[in-house]
Amino acid sequence: MASDAVASAAAMDPGMNAAGPRGAFPLLCTPWTADAELDVPVLVAEAEFVSRCGVSGVIWPTAGEVLGNLSDDEYKAGLEALAARAAKPDFAATLTAICPGATSADAVRRGAFVEDLAKRTGAKMAILARPPDDAKTQADIEAHYRAFAAAVSCPVIIQTYNGKSPQPDVELLEKLSREFPKVYGWVKEESPGNKVNARLARLAASPVIKTVFSGWGAKGLLHQGPRLGARGVITQRPAYADVLAYIMRRIESGADSSDPSLARAYADYLLMINLGDVFSDSGDTMRGPHLYALERRGVFKNRLTRVRAPKNDPAGRKWIMKDVKLTSAEMAEIDARLARLAQYAPKDGKGAPSADSALAAACAGPKWRPTKNKKVRAVLWGVVHNHARGKFDAMIRLKNDYEIVGWVDDTASTAMRMVDPNPAYCKPYPKLTPSQVFDEVKPDVIVIEVSNSELVGVARQCADRGYPMHMDKPLGTSLAAFREVSDICRARGIPLQTGYMFRANKAIQFAVEAARSGLLGEVFAIDADLNHSYGGKKYPEYSSAYPAGTVYLLACHVIEYALPMMKDEMPIACRSIVKEAPGSPVGTPNNTLTIVEWPRATCTIRVCSRGTQPCRHLRIDGTDGTLEIEPIEDFTKVKHDTGGVAVKDDKNIRVKLFLKVDKPGYKKGMNVIDFGVFEDRYEGQLEELAKIVRGEIPNPVALYDHDLRVHKVSLQACNLPVE
Repeated sequence: MASDAVASAAAMDPGMNAAGPRGAFPLLCTPWTADAELDVPVLVAEAEFVSRCGVSGVIWPTAGEVLGNLSDDEYKAGLEALAARAAKPDFAATLTAICPGATSADAVRRGAFVEDLAKRTGAKMAILARPPDDAKTQADIEAHYRAFAAAVSCPVIIQTYNGKSPQPDVELLEKLSREFPKVYGWVKEESPGNKVNARLARLAASPVIKTVFSGWGAKGLLHQGPRLGARGVITQRPAYADVLAYIMRRIESGADSSDPSLARAYADYLLMINLGDVFSDSGDTMRGPHLYALERRGVFKNRLTRVRAPKNDPAGRKWIMKDVKLTSAEMAEIDARLARLAQYAPKDGKGAPSADSALAAACAGPKWRPTKNKKVRAVLWGVVHNHARGKFDAMIRLKNDYEIVGWVDDTASTAMRMVDPNPAYCKPYPKLTPSQVFDEVKPDVIVIEVSNSELVGVARQCADRGYPMHMDKPLGTSLAAFREVSDICRARGIPLQTGYMFRANKAIQFAVEAARSGLLGEVFAIDADLNHSYGGKKYPEYSSAYPAGTVYLLACHVIEYALPMMKDEMPIACRSIVKEAPGSPVGTPNNTLTIVEWPRATCTIRVCSRGTQPCRHLRIDGTDGTLEIEPIEDFTKVKHDTGGVAVKDDKNIRVKLFLKVDKPGYKKGMNVIDFGVFEDRYEGQLEELAKIVRGEIPNPVALYDHDLRVHKVSLQACNLPVE
């Protein structure tokens, strides 16, 4: 085993010292742009993130990428950028390059490149090298590593298993370490099955082996470290580098599984890597949901993975970009687990940027300024949302206010949607990738109409980059996630308009003012329904994808105007009764009653997908009178099927106001206020947004708090716990 002197030196600097590499060495996840290119700036940012977490090393890329998905030019460009960053004094981790090869010559050539790179940049570097794929015997492996030692002088961690060639014998590893003590003596041992523990223990006990690294996702680390002598770990889990660093520090201090702090930290680590099992189609993925974790920690900008297109691809593509689509519930689960990692940031304050610090950085971005364009340059981001066509048509109607400069096609998303959209109406306009929106087109405003589960994620991207937006509802299953979007916009003055569909409805605006002003006396009851009969055979599946079904999908529209009717007083209780509608499969959450309570008032909201949409109504009862609206809008103007013919007299929207006593402007008894024809449900709201973006009217900052209140009550209505 390593001498006491070596162990003492390692304790002073666990990354690179007399003992060489040891400690936590996470492999970076390779980031890609939407255009299937290596995202070098994000790769460097990821390395900075991992180094700040207090780990000993940073490794890139994976062997599979080198041999299958990265070109030589990309391999070199990525390592060049990483080495330039690693050469700076504030980068503490050892940059480690993987140098595999289909042949020994390929691997040696890569090793020579890394050697030259380290000398040119002055970066502290190491190499991770497995046997070449063409090795057949122990003699082949020995010849390879001798050739490798002739080409490099930096430490080389030998990975003992690649699934193709034989494993190097322990005796061979010891022989190489004796003959080339400056190059060899570090081993990543990840033999298959139970074989790994016996080999690891034998290597750790060898006097010429300086460090043995645990592999296999660190799943055996708590046994292999304290019990068997592993003093390092290599795993592709960069999103959790802070907790890995903490675990290794505890192991270095002599702790084992009986130590409560180490056991808790390891449990938290397993909680994170378990996401690869829970939210994956192919078992323990090292990307998938972990890309979302990197995104939430302020490192990644997307969740894309580049895969090679099949031969004879109909579209003639070389690469296919696969996106990780998560439901709001899945994102909320990941967010909840991520919150546990904040406790592992180093006490010197130089650790990983937590979600809080990433939020702080986003809030500290440049202040938004109104555009000088007479016509607001708008991008429609997404066509999957049920309201996408309506928003698009409203912008077309507002031809003096909007210039549509492109759209983002989200039809390939696997996220739940009510119907598959036909984006033919967008075809005359440029189809853009997200990177083109942000880096090339740079619109004045973005109208977000992606699937329900993706709204908050896209909104966060837009907020981080300072773009005004119209964001459709619902606002996700996490209050915290939407609050972050809101906080960024509030801090930087970015207009954030949420797509509650009755906000510009003049009849409902009148009803809100009637309740607030005292025209009805003290309000004691609000009753509304948003029944409908659209969605077809898929609606049971669609509604079941969300907490409380139709409550989540629609009740928020009523809550959005009910709260101001109650003078923004937060309710004392809110809950929903959730049942299936007649004729629907058992358990379908499509027949719901929401009850919102104040000390002397209630609001009831009914939503059933087997109802009659054109008869949607609103009734407000107060001590001085009652107000009724039915129908609440002209359903011949909505942009999706209402499930039947509209009622005959629904074009002119009328408010019936019955008063017990005369009030200014209104007589005792029945008053009917005619609001005429509403030509478009969304036009008024988007017209207001255009004026805000041009600076003609102030950004309504009170809406930041209003929308948060509405979202909190909406989540409570879904019977969800709300922080």
